Amino acid sequence: ENARTKKEERQYLENARKLEPKNLDVLVRLTLLDNRKKSFQILKELEDLLVLGKQDLKDRNLYKESMGNFYQVLETRPYMRALSMYIGALKDNFMIQKAISVAKEMLKLNKMDNLGARYDLMALYVYNEDEFNARKLMRQFPDEKESGWFQLPMALLYYRLEKWEEAQKLVEALKKEYKVTTLREFVTDKVSSSDGCADEEPDYYQPYTRSELESIFSSNLFLWLTSVNFFEWVKEILKPAKRKTAPKK
Repeated sequence: ENARTKKEERQYLENARKLEPKNLDVLVRLTLLDNRKKSFQILKELEDLLVLGKQDLKDRNLYKESMGNFYQVLETRPYMRALSMYIGALKDNFMIQKAISVAKEMLKLNKMDNLGARYDLMALYVYNEDEFNARKLMRQFPDEKESGWFQLPMALLYYRLEKWEEAQKLVEALKKEYKVTTLREFVTDKVSSSDGCADEEPDYYQPYTRSELESIFSSNLFLWLTSVNFFEWVKEILKPAKRKTAPKK
């Protein structure tokens, strides 16, 4: 990560591959190093690496034995990170059903969900307007009930289903959690960004701040870049109430 050039970075990665030929962290990084590759090429290479990684874990008797706790076992973490990267590639290609399947697999492999597959899954269900499974996911992770990662997509889902009261209740809850000025600035920015571009996803964010809202947006562009009308509606909801003027005497 601290290499000064791509050539230097590649050399470090090749050295690491010689030490551990099947280390998925190294192999995935090598796959992503060439920015000339098309999205579908990266997708196929990630699929091949996951087949290799899964077989390697089975050969080492780590796959079944680690079921449910993959991120707590150091040897299985690279496989989980590769799956997370794969979901991102599937979302980029709008392969929604496959992305749902992989996200559910991640939750099965690691119930604590250290990598946030539940957030991917929520966005995917909302894209499909699948209220049943979205609500089921909320019951599965009750601690996320007040999280913007669940509330903002659910507000969008209710908006699309024309369940205006439910959608507005979630917007009101978000207004309290993120402060109305923060939420209003975020929404206004998304309405005015008509060129379809988005800032790069931040590496870190602070809960209940603008940085978290930006992470929620940037991590699921496939969902949000087609939702400008929703943000316009939220902007109207967030408009300050007009003060009544006293009648002139």
